[in-house]
Amino acid sequence: MIFPQSIAIVEDKEDILTLFTEIIRQNGYPVVGYANPISFVRYLRTHQDKFVLILIDYKMPQMTGLEFIKKIREID
Repeated sequence: MIFPQSIAIVEDKEDILTLFTEIIRQNGYPVVGYANPISFVRYLRTHQDKFVLILIDYKMPQMTGLEFIKKIREID
């Protein structure tokens, strides 16, 4: 479930994504994880007000962290 003011983690390695998501959740923060940056960008286009922080992997098979940041900046 995504709450207003959630944290998003975008990481292509499932084990790392699960670890970071659980650590943040255990500390009381609403967090969602995405393994695919392209899917996250699509979601973000219509829900940019849902996230206060986006943590990203720098090297992903679909795009680099810099490419990902450029796409996010195009949205907001």
